[in-house]
Amino acid sequence: MEDVLLKLMQPNSFRHFDVAIYNCELSKLRKHWLFYDFINANNMSGSYDNSLFTVHKKQRLDDFSSGQDDLSQTWKRVTRIRIDSLNIDHLNTGLSGPFGWITSGRVDMFGDIMLPQDNKDINMSELVGIIAESIKKEATRYRNPEVKPRPDHHSKLSQDYDDIQKFFVLDLTIRLNNVRAKVPFQTPELSYINYALIRPIVAYINSKNTSIEVKSRVVKNIDDFEGSWTVYDSLLMDDISEEVYDSFVDYVADEEARLMRMRKVGFWSIQLLFQLIVFGLGAIA
Repeated sequence: MEDVLLKLMQPNSFRHFDVAIYNCELSKLRKHWLFYDFINANNMSGSYDNSLFTVHKKQRLDDFSSGQDDLSQTWKRVTRIRIDSLNIDHLNTGLSGPFGWITSGRVDMFGDIMLPQDNKDINMSELVGIIAESIKKEATRYRNPEVKPRPDHHSKLSQDYDDIQKFFVLDLTIRLNNVRAKVPFQTPELSYINYALIRPIVAYINSKNTSIEVKSRVVKNIDDFEGSWTVYDSLLMDDISEEVYDSFVDYVADEEARLMRMRKVGFWSIQLLFQLIVFGLGAIA
């Protein structure tokens, strides 16, 4: 596929924009797995609302060597996805999570999608560890007893994970550039959000005048992509929003701990200075 230009007409009065594909090489393209096949393209480049994007197979050291270790055989392939300077309204429209609180700015996104091998001779320990860590994080999100979990807004990692090769891993890095946020008028009804942390997170976002880098790992069941054509149909955007929220919570906690250490150091310095003054006056007397 080469030199394709599309105009996307989005629902809910969202503005129209162009999507251009300069070059695209796919091993297969299925109507029922359209989005999944596109993100696993051999190589693809184009622009999405005037933001350049690329999808290609990531080269590894063992691609050029005859010997392969157990770690490299864990994954069938690693696909690198990147999009630069995307307008934030593509992420905050219709979302109630952290992206929905951001009103303006640009975002750079790049990540690695890792698919497990089809055969049974793979290193299962790493894959099991990644999925177990994701399930543990999923369980700690539901800390608000007044809100019931909504299974349609998160990947069901704790169910039907007997076949561990059905899961894929996305290591995603998001760089928010010159973003501004505001407190939502309505309290989000997402079960993973702690109401008391909304204002500190918004204040943290507004305090950064240049960029905020967020790194996250999403573990998702491949069956969630069946019948999906966009990042929203597959609920991948909801999973990313949950991971971004967890990262912001950690950033706010680190910022508060840093301020507390600065207060303690400042108090200790003032106390030391006061002692020196008292000793000096005593020596003069």
